[in-house]
Amino acid sequence: MGDAQGVAGKLALVTGASRGIGAAIARRLASAGCELLLVGRSENALAAVAREIGKSGGSAGCISVDLGDAEQTAELVQAVREKYGRLDVLVNNAGIAEPASLSETSVEMWDRHMAVNARAPFVLSSRFTDLLARSADGVIVNIGSVVSHKGYVNQGAYAASKHAMLGLTKVLARELHPRGVRVHLVSPGGVATDMISGVRPDIDLSELMDPEEVAKVVEFLIGMDGVATVDEIAVRRRQSEPWK
Repeated sequence: MGDAQGVAGKLALVTGASRGIGAAIARRLASAGCELLLVGRSENALAAVAREIGKSGGSAGCISVDLGDAEQTAELVQAVREKYGRLDVLVNNAGIAEPASLSETSVEMWDRHMAVNARAPFVLSSRFTDLLARSADGVIVNIGSVVSHKGYVNQGAYAASKHAMLGLTKVLARELHPRGVRVHLVSPGGVATDMISGVRPDIDLSELMDPEEVAKVVEFLIGMDGVATVDEIAVRRRQSEPWK
């Protein structure tokens, strides 16, 4: 799935790349010919993913950053600018989910979710805009969730932060389209990761989709051709579905 010719040679930064969906996306893009920048909190876990990519003939650099820390996030932007001076793909995948009812959610817990799940994607997307716009085909892929659209008990902070990512994506898509940068949101349902085990320990992981399935979608979006505005897409939908 995906057009390898449209992916090969791109420099892609993937956050939350040390495990789960992020690691699957990194491996998938590397196998298609992308050069990877792996971002996450655990230096050792990132290095393990990088070694795996290297053994398969890919290329991956590691940057250990806590995206919940505004200063470290700014330092990440500066480091990429200074060392690489370019960026073709940004995948905002890093996220946290701590289950709690809203009455039991502390302000600190709320702020942690917003910092990692919403503020970091905003900072990276906005501060890398010029590099992405200079790319022949700059792309931002935000990894949302079914919780970007729905609300579930004991997931108030997580749902609010993922709804914020949805709104951010909609605005970015409109603002960056004139500069040739495509912006997408992927909102998977249940994916068999450590995160979902922590939030919903009652779920049988064997019944959920594999992270690789999400990675396939991300590769397809990055490799696809064309930049359509939201208005153009709406017109096409009305033309194909005149009854709606």
